[in-house]
Amino acid sequence: MENTGDFVNGNILDISVEDLKESYLDKLNYDYTLNWFDSEFYNYTGFDVFSKPFDKEKGFSIYEHRDIKILVIKLEKLNVCYATAMKAFLGLKVKLEVNVNQSNQKPIYKVYKELRQVVKFSQTELDEVYSHKYVTHFYSDEEKRKFILKDLKTK
Repeated sequence: MENTGDFVNGNILDISVEDLKESYLDKLNYDYTLNWFDSEFYNYTGFDVFSKPFDKEKGFSIYEHRDIKILVIKLEKLNVCYATAMKAFLGLKVKLEVNVNQSNQKPIYKVYKELRQVVKFSQTELDEVYSHKYVTHFYSDEEKRKFILKDLKTK
């Protein structure tokens, strides 16, 4: 919900949660996100990230393709694997600074929290997203199960 202009016109804080829900669901489309590596990334690098295994447990993998070195890292594991990934990728000891982009520190947080309570997805919809090759390539069955349970729990 970082790009609220994609869903609503005007100040999101002035729009009712029900109107936000309707607008969000009308414009919801995961195709771009789920296919980003196939379209944007591949078109730019010529590298098919799905052609090589990803270390789901470690949370990152490093690939070499032509004359480029590529680091793919799961944001969910960033706090855990950042230093190791940077050491492996750059050969440098780099510490992760405190994340200042915390949603609970933003004025929009209350709206986001309320929207999470009213936007519900069916088991079928969740299964469709979580069975996509993007998700199965980067996430373990256990991680997917936890994501689905978390999504269903907000019901």
